[in-house]
Order: sequence, then structure tokens, then C-alpha cells
Amino acid sequence: MKRVLENLRRSLIRRPRHVFVVLLWPENWKTVSEMDGLRLHRKTRRYHIHETIKA
Repeated sequence: MKRVLENLRRSLIRRPRHVFVVLLWPENWKTVSEMDGLRLHRKTRRYHIHETIKA
């Protein structure tokens, strides 16, 4: 998961845009919540949705 998020971070630096990250049965929620530039949009026990923060 860390590798995926690092690739996403680099991609957003190159080409900023609005992105949603959806985790179903969020086992890796802490890793995603620690990524700079993302904020929690919606959360339940079953899923977490994060989105990019407007720069």
C-alpha cells in the first residue's frame, strides 16, 4: 500500500487534480490517513473515503 500511495503522491505533484481513494474493509486506513494532501471525506466501519485537499 505504501508503494501505491507514493506513486499517487508523485503523480499528483506532476499533475494536480481531485482524487478520491476508497478503501473497502479498510485494513490500511492509518497508512492512507498519514499521506500528505489527503483528507478523510467519509468513514464507516465498512469503508473509508479520502480525497485530495485543494492546493
